[in-house]
Amino acid sequence: MSFNTTKVSRRAFVKGAGAVAAAAAFSGSLACKPVEAFAETVGNAADAGTQGEVYGHCRMCMLCGSCSFVATMKDGVVVNIEGDPDRANNAGTLCPRGKSAIMNVYNPNRIKAPMKRTNPEKGMEIDPGWVEISWDEALDIAAEKIRECYDTDIRKLVQMYSFAPYESGHATLGIGLWAHALGTPNSSSTKGQMCAIHYGGCYTLSAFPTVNYDGKYNDYLVILGKSVGYDSGLAGGDARTFVENLRRGAKYITVGPRASMEATRGEWVSARLGSDLSLVYAWMHCMLYEIENGFDEPFVKNRTNSPYLIDANGDYVRGEGGKPMIWDATSNSAKTWDDATLGDPALFGNYEVSGEACQPAFQAFKESLKNFTPEWAEAYSTVPAAKIREIANGLVEHAQFGATVEIDGQTLPLRPAAVIIGRGVTNQEDGTLCDIYSRVLNMLLGNIGYPGGIISNMYCNYLVNDVDGTTEPYFEAKTCTSFNWPPQGLDYADVFPHRHSTNTLMMRTMCDPEYYGFDYKPSVVVSCGSNPITVTADPEVAEQAMKSVDYVIYQGCYHMDEMAMLSDLLLPEHASLETHTCHLFPGNEGSATNSDPNFPASNRGVVVRKGMKPLYNTMDGNDQLIEIFDRMVLIDLWNTTANENGCIGYAALTGFGQVPPAAVQFENPDIKLEMGRKYTAEEMFDTCLKSAFGEDKGLDHLDEVKMMPYHGFYGADVYPSYRNQDVRFTVYLEAQKRSGDFLIPKMQEVQDSGFDLEERIKYPIAELRRRYTPLPYWPEHRQIDNQPEEFDLFACNYRTPFYMFRLANMDQDPIRRDYSERYQPDSNAVLINAATAAEKGLKEGDQMLVESPFGSTKGKAHLTETIRPDTVAICGARGRKTSWMGKELLEDTNMNDLMSGDFGYIDPIHGGVIDTVRVKVSRA
Repeated sequence: MSFNTTKVSRRAFVKGAGAVAAAAAFSGSLACKPVEAFAETVGNAADAGTQGEVYGHCRMCMLCGSCSFVATMKDGVVVNIEGDPDRANNAGTLCPRGKSAIMNVYNPNRIKAPMKRTNPEKGMEIDPGWVEISWDEALDIAAEKIRECYDTDIRKLVQMYSFAPYESGHATLGIGLWAHALGTPNSSSTKGQMCAIHYGGCYTLSAFPTVNYDGKYNDYLVILGKSVGYDSGLAGGDARTFVENLRRGAKYITVGPRASMEATRGEWVSARLGSDLSLVYAWMHCMLYEIENGFDEPFVKNRTNSPYLIDANGDYVRGEGGKPMIWDATSNSAKTWDDATLGDPALFGNYEVSGEACQPAFQAFKESLKNFTPEWAEAYSTVPAAKIREIANGLVEHAQFGATVEIDGQTLPLRPAAVIIGRGVTNQEDGTLCDIYSRVLNMLLGNIGYPGGIISNMYCNYLVNDVDGTTEPYFEAKTCTSFNWPPQGLDYADVFPHRHSTNTLMMRTMCDPEYYGFDYKPSVVVSCGSNPITVTADPEVAEQAMKSVDYVIYQGCYHMDEMAMLSDLLLPEHASLETHTCHLFPGNEGSATNSDPNFPASNRGVVVRKGMKPLYNTMDGNDQLIEIFDRMVLIDLWNTTANENGCIGYAALTGFGQVPPAAVQFENPDIKLEMGRKYTAEEMFDTCLKSAFGEDKGLDHLDEVKMMPYHGFYGADVYPSYRNQDVRFTVYLEAQKRSGDFLIPKMQEVQDSGFDLEERIKYPIAELRRRYTPLPYWPEHRQIDNQPEEFDLFACNYRTPFYMFRLANMDQDPIRRDYSERYQPDSNAVLINAATAAEKGLKEGDQMLVESPFGSTKGKAHLTETIRPDTVAICGARGRKTSWMGKELLEDTNMNDLMSGDFGYIDPIHGGVIDTVRVKVSRA
């Protein structure tokens, strides 16, 4: 059953704030042209203050300013917003989230001034007794509370951040950098545990935040648990590339339990929820055991660690200088990987080096896949073995081993076939395994960092281990070398050192730190626009955690949400259209944007937003933090941290050595922030820009040009494997094994000491040892396969253009809610296959109850053939726990209510909450 469609006249909507509804009507259309602003303009309304145009970049889907807009003001009111036609990435279009910036300004639930609590009792429906206070008083209180932790025990300070306050949470010293500068181990992302997509890319390609495909040359793409832009309604490069590639004949194969928008335009291969790893293994089995010339042998020999010799313990056999050895079939001898006389690296065989038996890592890799046949995968995934073989053969055929392409006079390998994955895979119980081995599958195709293959979506240089000659895992995948007991970080970072975020675990340890082995108790929470109650599972635990501390500061807050109801002090920030800020757009979608061949060079750079005058007594979130540091007499620490890391972009990543940098750097040693001086956020941006671009290229210049390219790439240099033609990629996960070799004995020591660590983490240490594997293996004990029989269905979540990431107050917007209820049958609904609905006695529109072992939610039944009979699906990020923003929000269908964020229900390496659950359904 297809979704209903409707035709809406665009002109009928472009009246005042009703322009938001126009975005809704055209959310899936990329052909929608920008309309001419209907109000007469008199320059930038940010200067005039009454009417004109406000321009800037959009951050309503966390894609780092990938789209730009022009908003029109009339009589001091924003009446329209459109995509900026000067920006190549969105080419004058905007998605519904970008359009919603209007309602983001005029939301009646906004917090309009700093306030403090007078009622000590806290709860979702208990009046906090707010009283408005001055900014001086509010900032003094915040500085006093944080400084007290700094002077006594900084571990008692907990700082949290999320997607929502992108301008304050990710600009200047965001993503926890300011908290790290103070020294607390307790800086935690409240949103990342639901989107743990970083580990595999950080491990294999030095890629953050993740890996994209090269849409310019790719002809055959297999998609697992991901949208390539269309399903999400993106106006930028990914969605645009998807459409253009369809027109030129590229093939898209979507594998999973639901037919996404991409699947309806390509091919949908129905697969059981949570079975992706079995398919990845089976495809690699076919490539190595069944298909003649099924992998790119020259690439595997010369650009991966596959020929490295390993001993009986699985460690590298090392030679001179500790460098790994390779068996040279030409000379029939072992040589270091960088020996200039190395002729033909052996991938198979059994050898002896210095009296020690060894074999090439690739032989062990191949043997580990022997039993993962298509028939084995069919039994688990329900995908027919013939279809599994068809996809494997399609990947090999379209990879065109040996083919080349000429780019600007340079000849590069052409490998126009790839497999990509997203959070629908990584947030499974075996998410880490599937994440990293999907990258390894691409290594077998020889497509890493080359035209048609997969590539870092920041175009990063590879970080190289000079001794091993391989890519060095960095950031979240950085090899573990430290362990503390008693533990230091309340997120159990000592046990889960590769976690993206384990904020749900932190909520538990905060409630009872002594039980979890801590020798201190947190006292102050600073939430930087984040909401641990609604963004993930177990809201009751998060509520109790907030009640357990002495003082909660909601910094950079926006509306009277659940976190506000549990806070003691509210420091509201401007709405997005009211800020004057800039950000480094790192080029997330650059490699997948065909419309501008120079995009990676001309559009990787700094974008600006020069907003309207603030409506209320709010303050820029960055300026709030600067004021707090100044009042703590720590402004020099702030300035030093900015000078060392940059303050425009992802400054928190600078210390990990990413090249090009993820934040604009203070490159001129003569132009830096001065000690003893308090800067405003605008002054910081201005100084940083002048240091990086030149003294005449400050914020005023950026306001005029709207974008300034920064460390972009041209021609063949877009492809990092062309820039570095020597580094090897890791088919054999030696560094992951090394992390386990260090970590697991430390954990066992704790267990043997009498502290029952296994009871706390609800995971056997022996099984965790297996997870730190250098080779593919199948985890036998899976939660999703071991639930009571009454839970006979699977449940999953999928993105929708209107309600994604809980950004832009989407769930409160009355225009969006009204339109959704009228025209989107999956809004506040549960997708259920028609045959399954008949079996359960459900009809279209019936209110149905969905129950899991952990919770329940309600929604109207939407019968469709786009979902498997054994699965139900819930779209978007909705559902509230307080009625202060509207009682109707409490009734929204909420996938998070079906999940658990407890120990034992996360991926044990990257810490992502398992969002694949078993459920039962009935009429409500």
